Amino acid sequence: MHLLCLASDGLPQYHGRMIISASRRCDIPAFYPRWLAKRFERQFVLVRNPFNRHQVGRVGLSPSEVDAIVFWSKNPAPLLPCLGTFEPFPYYFQYTLNGYSSAYEPKLPPIDERIATFLKLSGRCGMDRMVWRYDPILLSPDCTLEWHRKTFSSLCRRLSGYTDTCVISFLDLYRHMQPVCERLGIRTLENAEMSELVEFCVSIATSCGMQIQTCAETIDLVALGVVKGACIDGLRLEKISGKTFLTRKDKYQRSGCNCIESVDIGTYDICSHGCIYCYANPGRSREGLLPMHDDDSPFLIGDPEAEDCVYERKPHSMVVSDTQCLFDFE
Repeated sequence: MHLLCLASDGLPQYHGRMIISASRRCDIPAFYPRWLAKRFERQFVLVRNPFNRHQVGRVGLSPSEVDAIVFWSKNPAPLLPCLGTFEPFPYYFQYTLNGYSSAYEPKLPPIDERIATFLKLSGRCGMDRMVWRYDPILLSPDCTLEWHRKTFSSLCRRLSGYTDTCVISFLDLYRHMQPVCERLGIRTLENAEMSELVEFCVSIATSCGMQIQTCAETIDLVALGVVKGACIDGLRLEKISGKTFLTRKDKYQRSGCNCIESVDIGTYDICSHGCIYCYANPGRSREGLLPMHDDDSPFLIGDPEAEDCVYERKPHSMVVSDTQCLFDFE
């Protein structure tokens, strides 16, 4: 349902409340933390439709419009000085730590530095707000099953007591990745290899007080003690906030994804980590886009354009109020 309502500045705006995803499309905490903090201070953001750039949504970011925030990052250290801005909201981190070398993740800080950031964040926010992602899992001459066993064990023990959840997923080999993956001998795992590795990881994670979940995987690993997780997780948000969240599946995600509805405010192809397996950097020139970022712009990249059509998507709140009937959302 789309209903148009003009704000005082003449631009349509969202009404209702929502979960903000920041972001599946790029690492906003690592590269754009000041911009993100300013958008929440100014209480709105403009987001381009990734499939039609002149369709622009105005997303309200006030406490009356946002139910919660999910941060996605491989290096959220730059966000720490701004973290107070987000205290009015329930939030948690999807934090990726997988131990690959600079051949695979060329522009990330050293792993010890990123682990230290994880521990610092957990100490400040609490382990309920920290989800460790060990993904994507790939195989290569450098990254064998034995390498994964050693790396996962080391990371698991160092993060023990700082998170209770590890999310895993396996490499999806998109077309734009194939040339570099072929050069490095990178391949996906066979089902038998997945099961062998997961069985080992479950035993280590359990000893460290963690539950392993999969992310949008079709393989059934329940018999090994792995549940199919949701990265935008209503149950986690309930635990953090003490409120009841609707568990309505996000229809815009992959069929194997269990995430509940959210609004992503990121932009594709502007993450500078340079990870060779990244689905979100399909090959457009980052060098041409990054100079277009302005911390004071309502857009993550660029400014309004004459052809833009600003629209409203009316989200429902994902929080159930004390007096609300669960059947009034259709």
